[in-house]
Amino acid sequence: MTTDYWVQALSRLLSGSSQIFLTIFLPVWVDTFAPREKKTRWMTYNITAAPLGLLSGYGITAVIVTAQINWRWSFWRNIMMLLPIACLYLLVKPNYLDIKKQHEKQAEAEQEERLMQQRQQE
Repeated sequence: MTTDYWVQALSRLLSGSSQIFLTIFLPVWVDTFAPREKKTRWMTYNITAAPLGLLSGYGITAVIVTAQINWRWSFWRNIMMLLPIACLYLLVKPNYLDIKKQHEKQAEAEQEERLMQQRQQE
């Protein structure tokens, strides 16, 4: 462990900041983009990913520590695994990230559909 308070505080801040986006954003993203018949399955995968990730992380760290490898390698492993994901995130099309636009488009499509139905009834 580090003996420097500020390094530890910054590490906790960065760790929590990275997790909050997944906690808040992923359920909304699943609700917006998942096909209607697969929303429940997608949400289940989303909800079970965090505990399984924690469990596997503790398991891998236990293996690293019992193998007499420095425990700091568990953090470097996380960095090496998350860095490519962060880089791939930059390649995602903005319309998949801007949920407000998706909801506006969906509301417009629903309004147009209602208007067409009213015209057909007349």
